[in-house]
Amino acid sequence: MSKLTCRDGTEVQLTLYNELGNKKEITDADELDFIPAFFLLKRMHGSIARRSLRTHDFYYIRKLLTITLKESLLHKSARKERDEATSRILAGFQPKYIECVFRNRKLKFKCNSVMDLQIFNELLVRNQYDVNESNVKNKVIVDAGASTGMFSVMCAVLGAKKVYAFEPVKSTFQELEDNIRGNGFEKVIVPVGKAVGDKNFATLISYSEDGNTGASICLIKNQQMTQEIDVVRLDDFLKGEKVDLVKMDVEGYEENVLLGMKELIKKFKPVLTFSAYHKSTDKKRLPEVVRSMREDYRIVLNIFGEEDFYCD
Repeated sequence: MSKLTCRDGTEVQLTLYNELGNKKEITDADELDFIPAFFLLKRMHGSIARRSLRTHDFYYIRKLLTITLKESLLHKSARKERDEATSRILAGFQPKYIECVFRNRKLKFKCNSVMDLQIFNELLVRNQYDVNESNVKNKVIVDAGASTGMFSVMCAVLGAKKVYAFEPVKSTFQELEDNIRGNGFEKVIVPVGKAVGDKNFATLISYSEDGNTGASICLIKNQQMTQEIDVVRLDDFLKGEKVDLVKMDVEGYEENVLLGMKELIKKFKPVLTFSAYHKSTDKKRLPEVVRSMREDYRIVLNIFGEEDFYCD
């Protein structure tokens, strides 16, 4: 049985709890991959296929196909045993909390759906934004699009001096605050109930449900809910405070965020790690925006999870 480890080899202990307090330990990396893949492809195959094409992240599809191929080669009795085990995980055990031990720190996150397992896998295990002690420890971090705070908490565990976690959706912001308190990082993570952009104004944000990770200022037609929010420029909000790293996943608003932190970029040259797939023009346009502010950035397109630019 393979151990559950992060991309850099750091071991992670992962336990899922249901609402009754019963637990399920995940010690096999394939199992962690398989649960979201199975759920998403069986129940949400259309949306996950569109997402895969949009983000060029075919990780879960490849993983499911690999596991399916392996199982097709198994003896019928062994395949039946695996199917029954999967059924117990997905149908008989619906996780409500994710608990993990990461770098000797016990962490706990609310699990609204199996999508949260996918996010946990992408942010912490696959480390899609490529953060580590060298670019986080004793640094000031901005988490733009913090959602429920998994990335912010990860940075706090890695030794961040301060993390500004921006999340404008009220229900998601409440979960962000709960995760900060629940993991004991009130002195490190500063939750900010606003969005970030290129100007200070009020607007509407759209999202499909409470705790949704795809909330967007660029109003999306199939999103069911809207909420009025405040948007702030990072240059104005931080007022010249030194920032060392900025992570962004803001559903197509990345260029606006960059334009709203022009002075910070020129003065401090923070590491920038952000989504590169929301718009068809992003891969060409976003590097141009970064280099228009500072020509000395090295820009790399990473595909550790979704496609993300890493600029240093």
